[in-house]
Amino acid sequence: MAPKPRTVLELFEYAPIQLASHELSKRAGLKIWQTFGRQVAVEFPSAKTDEHWQLTAQGWAGLLPVTPELTLVLRPKIALQMLWSMLAYAFGLRDLHIGDKLVKAATLPDLYEQLALIFAQRVLKRRRQGLAHTYQPTVERRTTVRGRVRPVESLRRPWDVALTCQYDQFSADIEDNQLLLWTLDRILRGRLCSADAQRIVMSAFHALRPGVSLRPFRPAACQQRHYDRLTEDYQALHALCYFFLAQTAPFPAVGDSTMLPFCLHMATLFERFVAAWLTHNLGDSWRLNAQETYRLDSEGNLAFRVDMVVRERVTGRVRWVLDTKYSTPHQTPAASDVAQVLAYAHAARAAEAILVFPTPIARPLDVRIGGVRVRSLTFDLRTDVEVAGQAFLRTLDQPAEGKPTLSA
Repeated sequence: MAPKPRTVLELFEYAPIQLASHELSKRAGLKIWQTFGRQVAVEFPSAKTDEHWQLTAQGWAGLLPVTPELTLVLRPKIALQMLWSMLAYAFGLRDLHIGDKLVKAATLPDLYEQLALIFAQRVLKRRRQGLAHTYQPTVERRTTVRGRVRPVESLRRPWDVALTCQYDQFSADIEDNQLLLWTLDRILRGRLCSADAQRIVMSAFHALRPGVSLRPFRPAACQQRHYDRLTEDYQALHALCYFFLAQTAPFPAVGDSTMLPFCLHMATLFERFVAAWLTHNLGDSWRLNAQETYRLDSEGNLAFRVDMVVRERVTGRVRWVLDTKYSTPHQTPAASDVAQVLAYAHAARAAEAILVFPTPIARPLDVRIGGVRVRSLTFDLRTDVEVAGQAFLRTLDQPAEGKPTLSA
């Protein structure tokens, strides 16, 4: 019997949709509520909803395989091209020069599939050229001597003619390649690609599998790795590994047959994107630290984690603290957001505190509070990323002339 065709249901960021009770099964509705409750708010059929299901995407973008027959596509409020630009900066993918290959990606599933294809094809290319190898220490019992005999282990079984030998074996079963295999496994398990793309990913998986172990990895394993002249192309491959692993579901066991979602938290992505863009464009006079921690008590039980702290490179003096806010207020920044970034500025001894929004607000803020200049600025996600970034830099460096001071 042929499998049922998969239904794709699109949800737009914070825009509720209603479905008749027969349009979404109770099993699927419960799965969304229990498994994807952070990403999608679920209202069950009731008098409140006129006996309809109500689903509302909660600031995430991605692909959620609910059942083999149903996938939810969470669409962000920004254009797909801007989303790719943000991903390229945030995940270190700019050096891949693959933006032109994503032109045909008209939807988020298309974008995911194109990136999966690019990754699989690059893995296959590296496999044809030869995988990275290194000498690995190996211990095994052998009937012929290889390397160094370990006498203690050998004498424990005097009746056995085999000897315990220790030697170095030139092997491709190393972490650099295991990361590639684990990422291919996660992509295959997601079942979010078309049949043709899935076959190419499967080919890459089987090309690695005979000589490489399938081991689970956290996304952090892809970062801060060492590369040399022979493995420099692995840096791009591991950047793609990090992209896929960081957005895939939490760490299921090897062999678990559950389909894996792929999801981007847009507020976190916006923060990482702004930090990465500024790191590339601030210039040599400044140094940006992301997620800098300030302990507020001696035991370390209370601390601030500041989105971005920008210092003068020579003196180390803090010029700006920046806090990103993906949700844009209708009129002016909330008092709680102003209090938060002002507290960050005092902890870092910064002269200026900046709230960064993705779209302009009706009444921007630019005031002095207790000697700290507090402003709201826009990194506009509605336009070209480089144009928006340069406009942001110009406003960031504007002098404070004649700005009001808040007082009791």
